[in-house]
Amino acid sequence: MNKLNYKYETLTPFKICVLENFPFLEADFDALTNYQIMCKLAEYINKVAKSQNIVQKNIIELNNWFNNLDVQEEINNKLDQMAQSGELQNIISAYLNLNGVLSFNTVADMIASENIVSGSTCRTLGKLSYNDGYGRLYKIEHIISADENEVDGINLINLNRDDLYARLIKEEYNIEFSRIEKNIKYISVENYGLVGDGLTDDTQAIQNAFNSGNENILFPNKTILVKSPITIPNTVKNIDFQNSHIKYDYEQIENVVNDLFSIENNEHLNIYNGKLEYLGTYDFNNQSYAGLVSGIKITNSNFILIKGTEITKFNRDGIKIANTDPSENYCNDITIDSCYLHHNRVGGIIFGNTKNLRIINCTLTYNGIATDSHTGYGLAGASDYTPIDSYILNNTASFNYRKGIDFHSGINGIIDNNICEGNILYGIYYTSNFEIGTWHITNNIIKNMKIAPTDSNNAKYGILLGADSNNTFDKQANFIVQGNSIFDCISNENNDFYSIYLNMFNLYEGIFNINNNYINCENVGAILFSNGTSRKSIVILNNNYFKNNRCKTIPVFLNDPNFDTYKVVNNYIEVTNNPQEYTIGTVTPNNINTSKIIYINNIAISPNNTEANVFLSRAVTNMLKRLNIINNKVIE
Repeated sequence: MNKLNYKYETLTPFKICVLENFPFLEADFDALTNYQIMCKLAEYINKVAKSQNIVQKNIIELNNWFNNLDVQEEINNKLDQMAQSGELQNIISAYLNLNGVLSFNTVADMIASENIVSGSTCRTLGKLSYNDGYGRLYKIEHIISADENEVDGINLINLNRDDLYARLIKEEYNIEFSRIEKNIKYISVENYGLVGDGLTDDTQAIQNAFNSGNENILFPNKTILVKSPITIPNTVKNIDFQNSHIKYDYEQIENVVNDLFSIENNEHLNIYNGKLEYLGTYDFNNQSYAGLVSGIKITNSNFILIKGTEITKFNRDGIKIANTDPSENYCNDITIDSCYLHHNRVGGIIFGNTKNLRIINCTLTYNGIATDSHTGYGLAGASDYTPIDSYILNNTASFNYRKGIDFHSGINGIIDNNICEGNILYGIYYTSNFEIGTWHITNNIIKNMKIAPTDSNNAKYGILLGADSNNTFDKQANFIVQGNSIFDCISNENNDFYSIYLNMFNLYEGIFNINNNYINCENVGAILFSNGTSRKSIVILNNNYFKNNRCKTIPVFLNDPNFDTYKVVNNYIEVTNNPQEYTIGTVTPNNINTSKIIYINNIAISPNNTEANVFLSRAVTNMLKRLNIINNKVIE
């Protein structure tokens, strides 16, 4: 019924009320009596009441069902159904492959995970420990048969199940220091009387500020004179030098160690943006270790950050960490970031008992002096100490008067993406009297090591790795030497240069995995040379580019080794003028039981040699178990 067209003036008030509040469709509504309307109304109300009762009953039943529902059981049942049908795996796989980035504290945690599928993206927040400065991104791949030489633990990692591998996604290092606080309220040392004119002795003002109990100390950007050593107490947590130039005008007292800043028994200290310079005696008649004054000394302390600071001309070390006594406690989680350490008498950074030491983005140059061949280190792990889990990343360690990067011992380390140019004796050096662990020497550049006619050293080395000859090792030692470039280096008639040198003395077992390196030098002692015996080691040379115009010994040569396997595969070796009879070879001594030697798919360009004598593989007592020379190409 169209109520808009109805003639309301003919209806009684009762009918008008019913018409406005209840829907009736009868066309003759105006002909109904009041009684009939009441009956219709009663019938309608009964229907509504009945429907309401049904709704109420349904609500009660629904409420009872919810009250008795085991939600977790229902969820589990549904997930089981989805898992059996494959629906759940499809959903998870789609998420992981398209959107998911799974995070793990360490590489070991990623390897142990059972939730990774092919196509996943994974981020490790550290390599050996959380926030160790070596977190990376990986893409998970399904590889039915991976090249064993490609699975190097860096660029390709075996996840040990279902033919899954994690492949490194190349990216710049992105190291974040979560402990660096923002918007800190600092107290200025000027509040404690600092003058900062470069003439007034401000030692006491600085010490008073440090002793004030304030956690955060701010320096003005001025030249500041200090004449006595300063101790940083454990109450101080942040020091911002604001590029102030602190000159340490202190003359060393005989046999007394008085470093500029001493950090002892401290936790979570950050130091930023200073320049520290020593004005006292720099050299004592070429006595190598006569100087006793360092810029910053750290002992028995943890979680220390030194960032953006220049340290120069100290007669010992720019920064000395945990190496005053071999029996002292370890310093844990020390980070030296973006610092400039140069022209220090012994070394830029010298360290001893450290764990999770990170030296990153630093420039370490011209340390030592030309007249003393026994000192001059960019950075060095000191003898008789055992640094553990060291990370040397993205540094320039160049033109030092002995070594660029040096470890006299240490367990586990990563030396990656550093530039070592023009160091006098070694680019990168590692040898140990103790347990070795696993060392990654990767993506470094070593160049411009040219031996002068007046050099007194017998030999120089791009990379030297291995064990000290004085000890016998009973644990596995692994070296991964990958992606390094060594070039523009040369011997002279009296002194040899070795691009890569392996000290295999008394090693029990291990792997020397040398792959994807580029070497292009002139007139060297050898491109790759080894010395000493190793009882169960495996030496692998894979996909290297070796080029020299002349070698004094066999260019790629293992001398007197006792190894399980020597495998030379897919290498390019060119020697323009080879006075030696052989290009690639090994000679084992008497009574040594060498297992197998393999030469596969190598290209050897050796104009003075014939194909028959390019490859030398001889056990002196003919105890060689297996020799495979397959698919090599020799260009005479």
